[in-house]
Amino acid sequence: MNIGSELKKVREELGLSQEKMAGNVLTKSYYSKIERGEYEIKACDLKEILSLHGIKTSDFFESLESKESWLNMNII
Repeated sequence: MNIGSELKKVREELGLSQEKMAGNVLTKSYYSKIERGEYEIKACDLKEILSLHGIKTSDFFESLESKESWLNMNII
């Protein structure tokens, strides 16, 4: 599960900078490292960032899981 890359995809779809996406939840620097997979994000911070942009946590994870299922089917 790559939450960082999914956050980046969502951010780009929304047309936001990393700073705008992180809002007042995380610094831009820390958020950038999450997108690159260098750092992990706490669940409470993820939920707050998603909420800030009107994204349901369940929708975010459903999208992430459906992509992983598709990728796993194509690997085999």
